[in-house]
Amino acid sequence: AKNNSLGWIKDNGLHFYSYSEYGDVVRALSLGLMHHGLSAGTHLSILSQTRKEWHLMDMATMCSRGVVIPIYPNYTASEVEYIYNHSESSIIVVEDVALMGKVCEVVKNFENLKLIVTIEKMDLEQFEDLGDIKVISYDELLSKGFELESQDNSLFEQTINEATEDDLLPIIYTSGTTGEPKGAVLTQRAIMQMLRNVYLHLKSGFNRNDRTLTFLPLAHVFGRG
Repeated sequence: AKNNSLGWIKDNGLHFYSYSEYGDVVRALSLGLMHHGLSAGTHLSILSQTRKEWHLMDMATMCSRGVVIPIYPNYTASEVEYIYNHSESSIIVVEDVALMGKVCEVVKNFENLKLIVTIEKMDLEQFEDLGDIKVISYDELLSKGFELESQDNSLFEQTINEATEDDLLPIIYTSGTTGEPKGAVLTQRAIMQMLRNVYLHLKSGFNRNDRTLTFLPLAHVFGRG
């Protein structure tokens, strides 16, 4: 359908957000993140397989003027610790129980952890190492955002309008095959120039009747492009 914006597979069926639903979800997640302490320049790590929530948290963070740090889900606990600390993240998004277990192996070494967002709901009592760390689920974050929007819907647009070309968007780490992983920093200006180049060469080559299948890892720059 022409109004389909983002699709995913669940229970062997295709499900879609319309463009308006997509915008509503990103806005709500953004407001939820800002409520829980994300502000301009805050670094947020995402540790998850490619899935719709990865993308939506990515967009919401960028709309909040935060900086996204993708972390490959197959990294070891020590590699997760290194990238989290080196990137100076203060929030981490964790997909499921298995990856939360990996985080808990090293969470005591995280230098500036303010919040964990779990994409899937899980019993946190099994993770003794979490202590008093604030943990909320993706659904709770989304619900809080919708509640905040019903009270005041101006903050989201105001935050976007305050963005500058020098704002950092993602810091994408190399695989570390020649030493410790190194972070490649991309600015708002770099992303916008890429979009301008795409439009310059393709113009109306893509339209809303086209579908793109995301199969590359969203933790890789090609997957997010």
